[in-house]
Amino acid sequence: MNRVDITSNSKLFFLYQPLTIKGFISEVFGVNVNREEELKLSLSARNLKYPKRPLKFDHSLDKKYNIVIVVVEGLRFDMLDPEIMPELWKFSKEGVVFTNHYSGGNASRFGIFTLLYGINGTYWHTFLANRVSPILIDTLIDKGYEFLILSSTRLTFPEFRRTAFVRLTEFIVDTFDPFIPSYERDRIIADKFIDFISKRDNSKPFFSFIFFDSSHQPYLYPDEYEKFKPVLPKSEINYFKDVSKDKIYLVKNRYKNAIYYEDC
Repeated sequence: MNRVDITSNSKLFFLYQPLTIKGFISEVFGVNVNREEELKLSLSARNLKYPKRPLKFDHSLDKKYNIVIVVVEGLRFDMLDPEIMPELWKFSKEGVVFTNHYSGGNASRFGIFTLLYGINGTYWHTFLANRVSPILIDTLIDKGYEFLILSSTRLTFPEFRRTAFVRLTEFIVDTFDPFIPSYERDRIIADKFIDFISKRDNSKPFFSFIFFDSSHQPYLYPDEYEKFKPVLPKSEINYFKDVSKDKIYLVKNRYKNAIYYEDC
């Protein structure tokens, strides 16, 4: 549903629950339900006052920095360890590590929403319904930034094509052959980013968002990156069944291997 005048008013109905048939109409009728590329925004339909006040800038600080946000799906803070993430560990010693930071939610969509919008993750559903871009992205567009959004998973779920990057769809690379495993897609987008920064016009600033996904359950990686053993086979990971104490460390080892791969 890309009718903003309808989606933005759903919260007005008591106990409203959306009913979707995306999978059914896609498989049975061949209808494309990922139509964010065709989305036309209507400012008149919005019922949000965002931002509440226009941004003010200190023009004595007009240097335009390049901005790169690297997201590793499911990454825990305690994985920043010289054994699990040796490369990022070394890099962290040259920069600033925020040890008192809290995510805006317990899932990707809420955490990244808070990161890019600067407001609480509880506003996610309202912003999704209204298709509102972050003031951060709007400002970078106005200041002439170049963009590249890379993701090894489709940004229709979580719905970042309809929120954070709703104005940047032409700069998004997130569509791959479904038979390519996630760890190979992660390598592809890393190579695409390296190619981008090596060929771009350095006279313009750029913003890039890179979303790695193989660290998401079932935690995939090439065999040669199986550093932590033993592991639970990916086919046996089922959180709907009892995960006993004698198996949980096998799952954690598999997760650590996926993080180790992402770091390398």
